[in-house]
Amino acid sequence: AALQPPFSPHPRPHAVHEKSIMLPQLPIALLGGHIPHESAWFAMLASYSMVPLYVKDGTVLQGVALTVLFAFLFLLLAPASQRPAAAHWLQRAVMWSLLPVASLTLIAYAFVAPPPRLPDIHPRVISAVSSVYFFACWLAIPLLPLPAAAKTTKTQ
Repeated sequence: AALQPPFSPHPRPHAVHEKSIMLPQLPIALLGGHIPHESAWFAMLASYSMVPLYVKDGTVLQGVALTVLFAFLFLLLAPASQRPAAAHWLQRAVMWSLLPVASLTLIAYAFVAPPPRLPDIHPRVISAVSSVYFFACWLAIPLLPLPAAAKTTKTQ
């Protein structure tokens, strides 16, 4: 229940700010012990959605480098028993499709000059791609293997 409400206003990354991404990121990070791959994937998606802010602030190299370092360290250190082998094929496809899509848009951002009529095309493409993935996360939340709530018993 803590995951769904923060996502409701967020699938609009054109209005993303460093602090607003924390609304959906915090409950997912807190559940990282139960859903480690989904939590790490969402952290990388959140960082990808902030690339236009990194460019604006002049910290794009640091932001992308730390995201790539986080991804490699997570893949190296994640226990094999927690890897989503039994995850739904659609969930795996969506999670793995972010890597080439994000890579292509970042390469285009870095090396392809925007046309004069559309000087802000790169941030808008990143926002559109992020919107699709945030919406997919919002739809996938009910499918996550979350821990069951502990039953409490009253003692008299």
